[in-house]
Amino acid sequence: MHLTDSAGVRIVEYDSLPRTRASIRLAATPSFSIPAEEDTTSEIDPRQPWLGAVVLPNGVVVLNERTALIFYSPAGTFIRRIGRRGSGPGEFTHTRAICLTRSDSIVVIDYSDGRVSVWDTAGVHSRSYSRPGSVPYGGCLSDGTVIIREAAVIPRPGDQGYSTYAHVRMRPDGSWAHFFAHLPGPMYAGPVMRELSLAERGGVLYAGDGRLFQIDGFQLDGMQRLSIRVRGNPPAYTQAEWERDLRAMIPSNETGSRRAEHLARLSALPKPDALPAFRRLRTDEEHRLWVQDYARPSLWTVFDARGAFLGRIDLSFVGGTGTELLYVSASTVLLATRDRDGLPRITARAVEIPP
Repeated sequence: MHLTDSAGVRIVEYDSLPRTRASIRLAATPSFSIPAEEDTTSEIDPRQPWLGAVVLPNGVVVLNERTALIFYSPAGTFIRRIGRRGSGPGEFTHTRAICLTRSDSIVVIDYSDGRVSVWDTAGVHSRSYSRPGSVPYGGCLSDGTVIIREAAVIPRPGDQGYSTYAHVRMRPDGSWAHFFAHLPGPMYAGPVMRELSLAERGGVLYAGDGRLFQIDGFQLDGMQRLSIRVRGNPPAYTQAEWERDLRAMIPSNETGSRRAEHLARLSALPKPDALPAFRRLRTDEEHRLWVQDYARPSLWTVFDARGAFLGRIDLSFVGGTGTELLYVSASTVLLATRDRDGLPRITARAVEIPP
């Protein structure tokens, strides 16, 4: 690990990360499951690709379905489902993210209709407001503000295919607070998707898009204070892997000339030379940073608040490589697995991370 300081920014750089994973331990059995095995009335909509969770101060777990919020007791028992499909007050068209503010309000980002809605811990709708741009993953902050990506592209000279966007911070009433930072925009290339991920805890907002293994930490006023970097390039993406992944995108019921035409359209996309270094970022109550591997999504790397490597954990033993990390606290994680029909099941497990 190499430490430097540049204009007040603490730079933590690694030649490579240690291979050890044993330092982070996850309980072999869950403390509870959602929904309970015998409960078929509160199944979670399998069509939600952006399933998220928050845990209220009283231990109640809230999940975001496509067009509803579901409340479960600390033991995993169904309490209520609120919201419905629509564009009116207290309705959703397709939820993309959920977060909990320090004042215990639940904030929900609606993907489809450009709204942000605010709810109390009992599930009562407080207000909704429109947002003038998209919200990056993790852009809903604990103080109730939201990071918004504006539409104007800011090219980076000599950096082909890599542009940044102005990101601003919006207040809980929907008013513009201040410019935050120029941050990367998304990149979509068929089966490969690289997009900005944010994660905030204790007034520090971490940001990175995986183009390189670099995660920058900002104060909420936009002043950068930390940068965690791993030298070297992300994993190379071979032609054989590209062709395999393109074929996997074609629906199985497409055959003959239709399948060939679909494959030809996909093959015309520019192939990335490398996979992104990581996907999502998360933080826990100890201000630790969790980083999801791109090539192996069940693998997470954990750093402390100053950028020191703490260890890795592979969640695939819980439910395969598709196991999702929805929420992490100081001592517990919420994991989502899916059955053959795509139905999600959430389990809570104790996690132990040595200092």
